[in-house]
Amino acid sequence: MIGRWAKPEEKHDLQVLWSRVFGDGPDVTDLFFRRFPPERHTRVIPAGYGITSMANWLPVTLRAEGKAYSGAYVYAVATAPERRGEGLGSAVVKELDRALADAGLDFACLCPASAGLYDFYAALGYETAFFCGHFHAAPAGEASVLTRMDAMEYLALRRELLTGPFCDWDAAAVSYLQAMGTRFYSLPSGCAAVSLLPDGTARISELIAQTPSAAAGALCRALGAERAEVFTPGTDLPRGMLKWFTFGQKISPAHLGFAFD
Repeated sequence: MIGRWAKPEEKHDLQVLWSRVFGDGPDVTDLFFRRFPPERHTRVIPAGYGITSMANWLPVTLRAEGKAYSGAYVYAVATAPERRGEGLGSAVVKELDRALADAGLDFACLCPASAGLYDFYAALGYETAFFCGHFHAAPAGEASVLTRMDAMEYLALRRELLTGPFCDWDAAAVSYLQAMGTRFYSLPSGCAAVSLLPDGTARISELIAQTPSAAAGALCRALGAERAEVFTPGTDLPRGMLKWFTFGQKISPAHLGFAFD
């Protein structure tokens, strides 16, 4: 199967495929493709008069042992429902990987949308390398003192706080999250990326703090959230996978952070 970069005039077809597979509306899809032009960020496999499969990517840097490796976060891999089972998903990921490697990137990484997809991506050369702490929290203790931050401020603070191997996102990726509704806060002892959900809960997609459980409870109280799902640096659960293009160095466990999921 032959893939290629998408064409600007195919943006509508890409949005339709995205909406069919993930259920997002045009506001979400238009935001992504405006910020990440498909002719540079979307690999496709065309068939007939439409796009049957696509894989997108965002820039990311892996920092480990004083070194910085340039990479891509593979995102929104989608195949038209009526064409599943034909190997299109595997083909488009392979096409994207080849194009990224040819462009000189060191690695690609991704966050499987379900546990069953770890085997799918393992067959394509990806290895589980990213892990996280994970728990649920309710309001507790005194409300935390929060300072709202913009994307660049948050990136700078998390670089100061994180130790060990971690993914360092660029301004475009984090600004996209911010436009999607993620809020960034500094805390008395750390920082947090939070999405408030319509049902009154909070999704704390990244919490970096000395005492995560106490910080999560105080954060819930400050935000008025009834409960929260919390992700922190840690090793409780697998969080993502990594594929090297340049060498086979082992960097694990590593911190991925918010996984654009």
